[in-house]
Amino acid sequence: MFLAIIAAGHAEDADHTNHFAAQPPTETELVSVQVDDGVARADFAKVKATITNNTDDYLLYKLAESVMHFEHGDYNPNTGLMKGDLVIDPKGSGSRTLEASDGEHFHVDAFSIDLTGLYRAADPATDEAPDFQLPASANDFSAGDWNCSLTGLKQETKETKADFKCTWLGEGLGFASPNKAGIEVEGQTFANNNKRAKMKVLRPGDSTKFTLVFNVPAKVADMQFATMQIQWRDTFSSAALTAVEVPTIELVIDESLTAEKN
Repeated sequence: MFLAIIAAGHAEDADHTNHFAAQPPTETELVSVQVDDGVARADFAKVKATITNNTDDYLLYKLAESVMHFEHGDYNPNTGLMKGDLVIDPKGSGSRTLEASDGEHFHVDAFSIDLTGLYRAADPATDEAPDFQLPASANDFSAGDWNCSLTGLKQETKETKADFKCTWLGEGLGFASPNKAGIEVEGQTFANNNKRAKMKVLRPGDSTKFTLVFNVPAKVADMQFATMQIQWRDTFSSAALTAVEVPTIELVIDESLTAEKN
């Protein structure tokens, strides 16, 4: 643990802000972490962490699991709207601000952070879903830890639109890819024609809504009256989480920047 030191001569000044030196990126095989904009005042300390994903998998960062170390104690960062979990795309990046505040102890010359709470979702596996009949004989179905329901249906001669809501109740990350669904009618299969039905990444408890659009030539079947089967194929998949290790990151006051800013 990197111990914090109370900034000499300014401990009594509630408005004084210590600014911290820019750090070189902390590099591992899986991620690169850049910390910037570190500040410390009497009532809080915070720093921005930008995480770059070097893998071909999705990452999940649970901000509340990280730890900020000070001489007077360890703190999990505050969470709230737009400050909690972060999903990072393959080869993408994202950032969160780590902030601690509880009392008047944070006007320090140094502190450190452990970026625990960072996970990799590797090797997704398909969650098999049963074919879904249209017109619907039941509105709900399950696929592994997925719970789904039909929320709207419109069948016309040449086009069928089906609206679904699906909730991921597993422990890792869930992936809903409605563009992979198809429909079987009269022995033929047709793809989902809704080009906006993009893949969504869900955390435990998250839900997603999507619309499937199917177009079948009238010579094959009149979709207004036909009995059809939605084939989900690889629409639903999920991946367990494995922890990603990042070395402790230490922050030290930038004396000249602090003098300039105050």
